[in-house]
Amino acid sequence: MSSKPLLSILIPTYNRAHYLAILLRRFAQIDAIQKVSDRIELIVANNKSPDKTAQILEEYKGKIPFLTVVNHEEHRPTAEENVFRTLSLCKGKYTWILGDDDLPEWHNFERVWKLLETEEFSMLVFNPAIVESKVRLRAHYVIEMHDERIRTTLQDLVCHAGFWYVIAGFSY
Repeated sequence: MSSKPLLSILIPTYNRAHYLAILLRRFAQIDAIQKVSDRIELIVANNKSPDKTAQILEEYKGKIPFLTVVNHEEHRPTAEENVFRTLSLCKGKYTWILGDDDLPEWHNFERVWKLLETEEFSMLVFNPAIVESKVRLRAHYVIEMHDERIRTTLQDLVCHAGFWYVIAGFSY
């Protein structure tokens, strides 16, 4: 990558190789991502998973050229700690923290990308689909939005949606 990426996508993961494989497969296949792959970095922070997470990551390093794998040597007890210790590796103007069980709405990606290229934002919050064990939809549209954009304070957003939901769907 010759210049600073516009977008860093950080995926913290621990012991969920199955979910991670589904998500990475999607990253490898989505045309909208491939068109801008020189301006994106995808960082997966493996929190010392004892399952097949490291093997899945090794497999996808060859399929996703903008993928960076961070295999932490020490396990941290929370996803938040895994995120915070890895944020400094993100070089993009914006950082998207994406849960390993979140499935982005890819049909909106090109529109969001154009916004990132043309406007300045302090923070963006997305409503991802969240899947559960048998790849069934668990949650969708946690924050009720009556317009494409809403203006609110971070405090109100955290009170309404919860801290982890905000951190898992935000870019700064």
